[in-house]
Amino acid sequence: MTQKPVYRLLRTVAILILLTGAILSAVLTWDAGRKNASVILPAMFLIWVLSPFMVLLFAGYRFKRYAEHRYISYYLFLIVLSVFSVIAYSGVLNPANVKTAAVFLFTPLLSWVLIIIGAVVLKRSAAR
Repeated sequence: MTQKPVYRLLRTVAILILLTGAILSAVLTWDAGRKNASVILPAMFLIWVLSPFMVLLFAGYRFKRYAEHRYISYYLFLIVLSVFSVIAYSGVLNPANVKTAAVFLFTPLLSWVLIIIGAVVLKRSAAR
């Protein structure tokens, strides 16, 4: 199936935003853990923070078999999740009493929950 130029453009923009979001998230994660004496703990946080990005990047290959409107939703989800993650990790919207580590623990967890819900909804709608 050949994609229309608009869909190819959306795909390219979404993947670029996803990769940029992953890089910025990695930098912000590493920066937040720079004062930690351990190298292992910041590395584990980095893997945890990057895991939703990697899953979303590779999930795009499975979406090629679905109708165009479904992978448009997928690409828009990539953009929204990437922007949300970078905003969360930057600390712009954090309340004053929230510990930095909590943001780096719960943002990927929320991302995973949204990814799983989206996958279930997509699977059920494709089964109809």
